[in-house]
Parts: sequence; C-alpha cells; structure tokens
Amino acid sequence: MAGRRDGVRRQRTKQKFFFDYTLLFIVIFLICFGLVMLYSTSSYEANLDFGDSAFYLKKQIKATILGVIVMVIVACVDYHIWERFAMLAYIVSAVMIALVMTPLGYSANGARRWLNLGGMSLQPAEVAKVGMIIFFASLVCKMGTRIRNKKGFLFTVFWAVPISGEILIITSNLSSAIIIFGIVLMMLFVASPDYKGYVLGALCVIFVSAVMVLAIAKGIIPEDMSYRFSRIKAWLNPEA
Repeated sequence: MAGRRDGVRRQRTKQKFFFDYTLLFIVIFLICFGLVMLYSTSSYEANLDFGDSAFYLKKQIKATILGVIVMVIVACVDYHIWERFAMLAYIVSAVMIALVMTPLGYSANGARRWLNLGGMSLQPAEVAKVGMIIFFASLVCKMGTRIRNKKGFLFTVFWAVPISGEILIITSNLSSAIIIFGIVLMMLFVASPDYKGYVLGALCVIFVSAVMVLAIAKGIIPEDMSYRFSRIKAWLNPEA
C-alpha cells in the first residue's frame, strides 16, 4: 500500500512539472523564421532610410527578447491562477479597444489602431487576443457538457461577437477581428467532441465568404473596404 502511494505521488509530481518541449520548439522555430523573413523583406529599405540593413531586425530582436522573458515568467505560473482574471481580461480588452477613440489613441499608416502609453505604443487588438484566450478557456470549462448542444455553442460564440465587432468598427482592423473569432472557434473545436458546432461554424464561414465573393463580382464594395481586397488582388500579381 505504501509503495502504491509513493507511485501515485511520483506520478502527480511528474504531471505537475510536465513541460511541452514540442510546443517550445514550434515557438522557437516560428520566432527564428519570422526574424529571417523580417530581415529579408526590410533590409533594403532599412539600408536606404537608416544606413543599416539590420535596423528593423535589431528593433524586433529587442521586442522578441522581452517577449521571451514574459513567456518564461507566464509559463512558471500555474495556469489555474489565470482563471481568476477571466472576466477582468474580457473587460480590459473591451475598454482598451474603446480607448483608441480617446486622446490616447493615435493614427499611423492611415489607420487609428494604437494607444500611446507614456511613449510606448500598444495595439489593443493584440491585448484582446490574449484576453480572449484567458476568458474563453474559463468559459468553456464552466460550460462543461452544455457546450455540446446548439444553445450552449451559440451562447459561447456570442461572447466573441462584441470584441470582434468593436475591433472592426473602432479600429477598422478586419484581420484582427477575424483572428479573434477564429481563436474562439478553434478553442471550441478542441473543447467539444460534438460536430454540430463545427458544421454551424463552417456554414457561417461559407456564407460570409460567399457574400464577399458576390460583392467583389458585383463591384459593390464599400470604399473603406477596397484596400483590403486590393491586398488579395495584389497576391495574384505581386510584381505590380
């Protein structure tokens, strides 16, 4: 009996200190790949503007080092603790996006999406992505098996609509709005074994895509949306 207790204790200790090295490798690979791509695309312009082809690379490396430090600190914190801040994360995300409309917000490259916080710029949409992960992880756990039915699925998805809509309307950042909504759908995909929710989500995506394609074909695209579709068209003719 004592031996069995020791075995269970060792097993719990092993689970407690488990570290996903595969995930760590993927993160490191993406960081390195991103830095290489950044240098590849920015070296010529950086050399012309600043006389240093690695100007943007050095700037990004500093941000990367800071991000890695934060990542290590967060990884050392028991993830159950973050559940206490789930609703706070949701509220902070919504408030920070709204602050773009205040004097704290400023425009850059033709878009008003950033906050000036004491000389440091911050894009609220990026904060919202982390906030949504914390909030929906907690919400999915609280929903339990109720998330498997249509009503529970729609109730969970509903919470993503205000934040995605806020980002789209206030900051005109369509890509971030789609990413946040996609994060929620992927979390539901992982959390629920019921395929009804997946079919519903897929139908929504197909419907929206069909409407967009029809709008392009008919030429009924709002003026403020035209530059987004020009990005898609540019992919077909990158030399232009």
